[in-house]
Amino acid sequence: MADEREPLDEFHDEPLFMAIDANDPAMAEAMDKARQRISRFRDFISSKTDPETVHSAKIRVSVDGRFFFIWVSFVSCEGERFLGRAIQPPREVTFLRPGMFIRFGIEDLWDWMVHENGHLFGGFSMRVMRTLLPERRRASFDSHSGVEVYEPEDA
Repeated sequence: MADEREPLDEFHDEPLFMAIDANDPAMAEAMDKARQRISRFRDFISSKTDPETVHSAKIRVSVDGRFFFIWVSFVSCEGERFLGRAIQPPREVTFLRPGMFIRFGIEDLWDWMVHENGHLFGGFSMRVMRTLLPERRRASFDSHSGVEVYEPEDA
């Protein structure tokens, strides 16, 4: 009997990545939205009261002239600079290991998200990736990311 599992189900313990050209117009728009709404991200950070709320930022790092995008869990905001912990850097990013701190600025930020009790705020690039999936795979994507509700982009 053929295995009818979707790829997302098969690799449920693996990171969920999707290669999309950094010059893709939808991804460029997602980055613009994230940067335009950076004050909202700062508001979320300063008002954090629930320890289960997760603040994350997607940053761009360079290795030997190649760019990689990684998510970091958010720790603090210091003016125009941020401090976070690398979640799952690609193996090519040898200067970072999971859990290591990294300091970055707005110029390095490509996205941000706040995950609070199943609600997603921000996550503009995740929304783009989700729309590129066939409808039948979106529930697996949501389950993998823990998102139950996509809040309006301006929320």
